[in-house]
Amino acid sequence: MPAESVSIAVVGGSVLVVLWLIFGVLPAILERPFKTASPADETLEHLNHPCHHAPTVSYTAAQAQRIMQRLIECDATACHAKAAAFRVLAEAGMVKPAKDLR
Repeated sequence: MPAESVSIAVVGGSVLVVLWLIFGVLPAILERPFKTASPADETLEHLNHPCHHAPTVSYTAAQAQRIMQRLIECDATACHAKAAAFRVLAEAGMVKPAKDLR
């Protein structure tokens, strides 16, 4: 009789662990954001700081577009990164500046 109760407890515990993995852990793993690292993202690392400094190397047109999208709330006259991105896009003929940036 005690051997039966031990095997029932082991099977029951195993079933609970499997259910927990399926309904608890797996959805949490699947809901995590998937991030792929690309060489272009390394250039954008300085944007995580509250003060957006100008890049040491000029942006490409694609990077400048991403910068303008990510820094939509920033003012190009105060944000050096956005101003640099805007200049790249203006030089590429992708935007027409309404006024000259200082």
